[in-house]
Amino acid sequence: MDVSARRFRLGANASQIQASVRRRGIEPLRHLGRVDQLRSIFTFGGLLSRAKMDEEGIAYRMSGWGAEGKAEEMKDYICCSLRPPWGMSWQYPDSKVLILLQRCLLWREGTLFSPTWSSHNSVTLQLLLKNNTAEVFDSMFANRTSSFPSPAPGEILIPHSIELTYFVPQMYFHSENSKASALDSLEGVSLPDGRAVSEAFRFEVSPYQFRGNY
Repeated sequence: MDVSARRFRLGANASQIQASVRRRGIEPLRHLGRVDQLRSIFTFGGLLSRAKMDEEGIAYRMSGWGAEGKAEEMKDYICCSLRPPWGMSWQYPDSKVLILLQRCLLWREGTLFSPTWSSHNSVTLQLLLKNNTAEVFDSMFANRTSSFPSPAPGEILIPHSIELTYFVPQMYFHSENSKASALDSLEGVSLPDGRAVSEAFRFEVSPYQFRGNY
């Protein structure tokens, strides 16, 4: 499955969200993945929702969404965040990788904003779809200029897939061992333009990204 050709379509509130993002100085989004998934991510051309993974017969080994039935309800969305998701990264940090994504995904059609943890029983997909507005996005912050969401990490739900086109060429790892495992797993894997992933991306060790509390 090649997801690289998906067309970028602006969301209904794109101009307001763009203005808010620029005013706040928000830069990359984050997605917490597993080191042992990196090879398949680059082979398939990007991040896939659980629904897309099921279609392709790809084993889903990440955690569920918390509440019973929530993982099924949210299965066609990829969970990202505005800040490092420390609440999810502190356990077994060497098995995880923090992938950086371009901020333009915030105003792509279909992107949803969760002003609180999407795993909470009170947060439903129907509610997020209904309240998918620039006002809800701004409600994730304490004031008009803050870039730090409350509650952190500021969850962003992106449907279907996130193509390699929207990856920032940089990834964070908890340790040198974790970084080495990633590089080993990506040996011989190239981007569509022919560059080796290991040469096109910066692989950085930063325990801070996995520290476990805000």
